[in-house]
Amino acid sequence: MSLANHRHKNQNRPGFTLVELILAIAITSVLAAVVVVNMAGTKIAAEETKLKVDVNKLNNLISLYVQMEDPSQVRPPPKAWWTN
Repeated sequence: MSLANHRHKNQNRPGFTLVELILAIAITSVLAAVVVVNMAGTKIAAEETKLKVDVNKLNNLISLYVQMEDPSQVRPPPKAWWTN
């Protein structure tokens, strides 16, 4: 059996070559890295939004407390520092 006949027989077998598998793994790795980077930014933005909401709640609770203790000190809530 010559080498040319051996290569021809191997081409009829189903499956992927090593190069195809490496390329698929490389592309999947790049896509996974992009997703991880985007998710990290989203997590930071979500934490920042939660902190802003918590500060706003505390501001409102302090205003309510002051009003309950001394109703003559009713005043509009202060403008939040992060809004325009």
